[in-house]
Amino acid sequence: MHTRLRALAALLLSAAAGWAAAQQPPAEARLPMVGGGLGGTPQGSCAPQVWPREALRYEIEGTTQLAYRLSPEGRATDATVARSSGWALLDDASLKALQTCTFTPRDVAGAQGRLFPIQFVWMLDGARVMPSLVPGSCVADGVIDGFQPYDRRPTDAGGVKVRFLVDGNGVPRGVKLEGDPAPALADQVRRHLDTCRFRFDPASAGMRTDTMNGRVLLR
Repeated sequence: MHTRLRALAALLLSAAAGWAAAQQPPAEARLPMVGGGLGGTPQGSCAPQVWPREALRYEIEGTTQLAYRLSPEGRATDATVARSSGWALLDDASLKALQTCTFTPRDVAGAQGRLFPIQFVWMLDGARVMPSLVPGSCVADGVIDGFQPYDRRPTDAGGVKVRFLVDGNGVPRGVKLEGDPAPALADQVRRHLDTCRFRFDPASAGMRTDTMNGRVLLR
């Protein structure tokens, strides 16, 4: 009994430590982005980036490149995602962060309606030990061909990008799908992940996390 209680306490402490680490995200906004070839890159200033709580919980990272114009008031306008981070949460947060940026009258005078680049880097501190897929645990069925961990390609005809958490029994939970697949396909993806199981390599040292991402592959 005492052994089981100690094991449960260790599991809870590990999960709490992983969550605490995720609450300390060093974010970096690089302004301006290197390159662009536009001449006279604006030298604006931006407020600190605000991490979406869900992005923290799922420990997703990436770099979003935006394109924007300058308004007469020295604000970014007509902003679009030029290159996605791979996660809609981070792209949306980047667009919001850009709205906090201000630019000088000199920048505005030289802008002349041109498009300028900027990138927002979303990166978490510290190395984390991720769960591993138990070989052969995922049951392929119908259009679903399997699960590929840490495949960061976007949702397309070949697969659906997903992120989820792994509980103490190695079972996926809190599954989130990228790219807004059709409801019928989304249901099949979730049912497939329900058959998958995950575990930690006992030989791996370091902070363990209960987060996982990848792609559910389609036939």
